[in-house]
Amino acid sequence: MRKVSVPAPPQASFEPKRAAQKTVAAEAVASRRTAPLDAAFLQRVYRFVPRFGVVLTLSIAVIARNAALPLSLAAGILTGLLLLKTQEMFVRRVLRPKSAGGPDKMSALVIVPGKYAIVIATLWLMRRTDLLHYAGFAAGCTVTQLIVLSMAWERLRANAAGGRKRSLSEIYVQPHKIKKSSHA
Repeated sequence: MRKVSVPAPPQASFEPKRAAQKTVAAEAVASRRTAPLDAAFLQRVYRFVPRFGVVLTLSIAVIARNAALPLSLAAGILTGLLLLKTQEMFVRRVLRPKSAGGPDKMSALVIVPGKYAIVIATLWLMRRTDLLHYAGFAAGCTVTQLIVLSMAWERLRANAAGGRKRSLSEIYVQPHKIKKSSHA
């Protein structure tokens, strides 16, 4: 089985040279054409999910007759966001290029069990204080994933509307085919 390398997202450079700035700008434009989920995608998710979560939690709090449902929903949304962030940290550390020090497997081994320990401790604490509403917590975790899915879907649709529809495999696994294509 051959290894497939995933292209790194474009990184902004703050060098004063104009040539370096033009190169970064050209890489960013090329990245937008070939990758529908740009480098700032997760940052937009991290900004949107808490805002949406506050609105949703307050709406449920007005309707609910007890505090367990909105608190469980908020805890579920925060847990979903925490799981997404720790997954991002894990992937970035394991897939770090050798030029940046190689994979950091030791901290990755701490991240994965650590995030589940935090989730279990939160669930245990909420259950002991009778503030855990299982359906609310599950809905909160699901809301985070649905937001990520809907934002990615909309981004893919927006890119597909501007040109030929490309599969995710074509975009991320086989980027050399896009460069040779006349539609890119």
